[in-house]
Amino acid sequence: MRFLLFITLIISLSFSKEIKNFDDAKEFINDGIEKGYFPKTILSLATPKGSLKDLNLLPRDEIIWDETTACNDDNLNALFIIDNDANNTLECSDYSDNIFILNSGNNTINCGGGDDIFFLSSGNDIITKQDGFNIFVFEKNWGNDELKISNRSLDFVLKMSGRENILGYDGSFPFDYSNFIIFGSGIKKEDLAWSGNTLINLKTNDTIKFTSDKGVNFLFKEEPINIVDNNFIKKLPNSYELNFSDKEINSITKDEKNYYILTDKALKKAILNDSDKFKIINELERLYVRNLTISDKFIFFSDSFQGYSNLNMVDKNLNLLYKVQLKGETLDMKLYKNYLYVLQNFENFENPSNSIYVYEVGKNSLNLINKIDTNLKEKDGNYGNKLFIIKDNLFIINILEGIRSYTLKEPANLQKVFDDEEENVEFMQEYGDFIIIVKKDGTILKTKFKNNSFEKTNTLSFDIEPYIVKSRVTILSNKLFILFKDELVIVNFDNFKVVEKIKFDKDIKTFLQIDKRLLLDGSKLIELDRYL
Repeated sequence: MRFLLFITLIISLSFSKEIKNFDDAKEFINDGIEKGYFPKTILSLATPKGSLKDLNLLPRDEIIWDETTACNDDNLNALFIIDNDANNTLECSDYSDNIFILNSGNNTINCGGGDDIFFLSSGNDIITKQDGFNIFVFEKNWGNDELKISNRSLDFVLKMSGRENILGYDGSFPFDYSNFIIFGSGIKKEDLAWSGNTLINLKTNDTIKFTSDKGVNFLFKEEPINIVDNNFIKKLPNSYELNFSDKEINSITKDEKNYYILTDKALKKAILNDSDKFKIINELERLYVRNLTISDKFIFFSDSFQGYSNLNMVDKNLNLLYKVQLKGETLDMKLYKNYLYVLQNFENFENPSNSIYVYEVGKNSLNLINKIDTNLKEKDGNYGNKLFIIKDNLFIINILEGIRSYTLKEPANLQKVFDDEEENVEFMQEYGDFIIIVKKDGTILKTKFKNNSFEKTNTLSFDIEPYIVKSRVTILSNKLFILFKDELVIVNFDNFKVVEKIKFDKDIKTFLQIDKRLLLDGSKLIELDRYL
């Protein structure tokens, strides 16, 4: 059976018995299921369709290992116990689902496939699995082990099997990867750190070396409420430099001390050194990272795969505090006081539209308190659907249906106050008493928002269609900087007149602001001070 795992989370601790036989293993597993540190249900992918089923805890043959023992089709779904004092080598050619209880020696286990459970001891073990999804249980002082395992993301599994073919699968899956490691008593997340592909217990110097440092979900008996994958275990300091010209950079956000850089596959924490390079001091590797929002204490961002997205809450050291999976794609998110507003799309695959999730930010969690269906439709993906918070209002811009406003007088209970059919809006920003609106056709509007409606005061039009890129508009001091394909236009916001136009020899595709500088296409660095 191939499986993915679902769990129910309840905080409690009790089991501390040494695992010696099947009854001990079953007791540990049942205790973990009850308290949230062991899986209860498996998603079997052994058949083309796949189905949900309970973890197999039926009685099985107990085999005491020696050199004559066979681990093949003659012993299917067995329990193998290594209780001698020697260093053992165990070769398994079958594809059944076995349980292994290891001794304190240095053991080498080579398995072709199957979905196995390993209870490791204090020896220095090497386990090779060519296929299958597996659970590894480590207790304190586990030694120096090596796992040579095939790591698969949930994204890969769903593509392989087909989401629509898996009976009973509704997308409510809290994990990202196929292999699981469960840490027993006396081991906490803060005790662990990555050094390359090796996971180190900083208190005991025990290690686990991986063929890759990706593809593992961690559960902790000491902290059963936390679902943790490898990217949310800290890395030992191994800083490196990132050039401004790195083409992977999608956005740059700054707080009072640090820069937070989004790439397609990572959130990076950095400082800016004297050589105009980012020094990366920490990072989280994720899939399709988007939508970074920062508060005084927390960072919020989304990552997505196969029609689902994860909403993540981390602290300023990039430690995971909370994660929830949502159906659809996260288009944008904004923070207002103690509330996070998340614009989510494609909840209904047959009739896609946008919804707003309202979360109250807790000490270490997000609490869903409201959900609003906007009935705003999508077109050609997620272009033009963004959130803006201006003057105690939450605005949604939709490329087809214009601008919508909700009052934030009661932040938990959004009330729609305004709909404007101004189409092709791409950007809004507050400046003093004014709101600037930028449209896809090159029109820039200077407006005031009074009595739940826009009052236009000035208009600028450019006979050129702007190139659709991310964050192509910024305001510094009283100047507006806007990129139109191969031209950067600078507008004095007070008199709403063009100050200067900077022409380039080709269309600009990327536009990033770094303090008072613009980085275009990763190579053209424009100092903005001279225009302020």
